[in-house]
Amino acid sequence: MRKTFFSALIFLLCIVHSPFMAIAAGTQNNPVIFNIYDSSVTITENGHYIISGDGMRMGTSNRIVVNPGLSDVNITLNEVYISRLISTPSEFCVFTMSGSSVNLILSGDNVLSSGYSSAGIETQSGAKLIIGGTGRLHVGSYDSDSNGIGGSGMNTGGEVIINDGTIVATGCNAGIDGSRITINGGKIIASGGSGGIIGDEIHIIGGTINAYGLYDSRGNYLGVGGAGISGRIGNNSNKITISGGSVTASGWSDNWRDGACSGAGIGGRTIYFSGVRDRTIVCNAGEIIINGGMVDATGGAGSAGIGGSIGSSGGKITINGGTITATGGSGSFFIDWYDRDISGVVFGGGAGIGGGAGMGAGEIRSIEGVIAGSGEIILNGGDSGTINIMGGVITAKGGDQANNNQNINSVKIAAGAGIGIGGTGNGGSITIKTGTTINNTGGVVGGKGIDAGDKGTIKYIGKDGENNGGGGCNSSDIGTLGMLFAALFMLWRGNKNNRN
Repeated sequence: MRKTFFSALIFLLCIVHSPFMAIAAGTQNNPVIFNIYDSSVTITENGHYIISGDGMRMGTSNRIVVNPGLSDVNITLNEVYISRLISTPSEFCVFTMSGSSVNLILSGDNVLSSGYSSAGIETQSGAKLIIGGTGRLHVGSYDSDSNGIGGSGMNTGGEVIINDGTIVATGCNAGIDGSRITINGGKIIASGGSGGIIGDEIHIIGGTINAYGLYDSRGNYLGVGGAGISGRIGNNSNKITISGGSVTASGWSDNWRDGACSGAGIGGRTIYFSGVRDRTIVCNAGEIIINGGMVDATGGAGSAGIGGSIGSSGGKITINGGTITATGGSGSFFIDWYDRDISGVVFGGGAGIGGGAGMGAGEIRSIEGVIAGSGEIILNGGDSGTINIMGGVITAKGGDQANNNQNINSVKIAAGAGIGIGGTGNGGSITIKTGTTINNTGGVVGGKGIDAGDKGTIKYIGKDGENNGGGGCNSSDIGTLGMLFAALFMLWRGNKNNRN
């Protein structure tokens, strides 16, 4: 009896002093409650769990680990603050759930902060994370190739569903990354070097979403060309669907010693490397469908508000409804001063909806205070892609041409169209249903309201059939010409009747 008592006592002491505690399963009516500040937590069984803390008053470096292969894990986070910026590389992630399905319920204020290329919440491919509740979550990772929510390093994230809660997600790569992302509600602020929200499939049905492309928090250009909402590089079937909610998305643009980058508000992103690494990396706009909601999208320099980034087309864009404001990024010069030499790149204006602008570059030498130089076109502007506008209230403005006051580069790249091609783009197909409310303005200088280029087509569809206009037309031009021809026909008919 005495031996059994001491054995049990030793076992309990081991649990109390263990840095990592495995928890047995709980039920919905009788969940297992655990304080994260006592030790790290490993969940090995399906069930219901409450993990609590003291909020911002006291942080910890303990971790939460959900073992792989679990299909029904329910975790309530209540005032949990975990920061693990200094640790061994294999344990930098504060919350990992690879290969499992987790329903995460937010209560109070919660902070999950990882480091060393680890996601704030790691959802590697095959995992499924559902977030709800009325609480708040600040989740982030502040090292290269990292996501706020998603895969760690260069690994693709799994499925993410957000139903409710307030979520601020920040990563050097993406704020939220996943193979399939669905947002049904809640308030989300997502920012990242490659994009605020990145996924193979993105569905926004409700909620308030603010998504921003940024450079990473340490000034690294490891995640660049940031779009607000974007697909994945290398996937030509990226798809973004917006059916409701309020969406604000802004792209980012910048340059560094041997390259430049820019991203659309919603759509593509481009990274350009000059010199030894002379190459261009483009994430295509893919397919973008807007069925409803409030959408405000602004492109980085030379990129479309909705559509392509610099040097890329608008992909396939379909707008069936909603209130949409899309502003193409204006042209800009990015200059790198080194000794007495200057290297620079120039972007044209991106379309409001459609293609990204072209890009020029050059090497310029300063001689006795006089700046002289020549440049060349590096990337041609993107065509409009396939744009179908069947309804909604749309305001689209093309980005302006770069203002070359300093005569840094002799390359002139035109402004973008309100709807259609980016600067120097040429081609595409635009179809608009008559009766749709559209306010479109081309950028300055040379941007048209609606422009498919000389090789593109513009088609208007109404109840009485189709009204076809040639490429490169402004929408107001087609309406004016139609009225003029109608007036001439009525005049001719009246003269004919008088003669008879």
